[in-house]
Amino acid sequence: MQDLAVVLGLFTYYREKLGGLPVGESNAQIVNALTGNNPLGLALLERSHPAINPAGELTDRWGTALFFHLVSREALEIRSAGEDKEMWTADDHLTQSPSLRAAPPLP
Repeated sequence: MQDLAVVLGLFTYYREKLGGLPVGESNAQIVNALTGNNPLGLALLERSHPAINPAGELTDRWGTALFFHLVSREALEIRSAGEDKEMWTADDHLTQSPSLRAAPPLP
């Protein structure tokens, strides 16, 4: 969970500096923005960072690409597949931006 908190911090800093979260349909597109392909040319990660795989995706500590769900311009969820390296199983790790954690559950 600490790893996801660090990644969430990158997104928070990006949002503070650029006024919204990085836009992309894939992990690699979002990582592209985090590594400097954004309107300010602000690189929050080096393209050579060991957590970025050869496909340009940000990975968890088990080498599996993280799943980014951009809920809105201001809110996101980040999911790690966990130790079993399979997404959507019981050992997944999930973190949400503070705005989502504070939101009341839907009826």
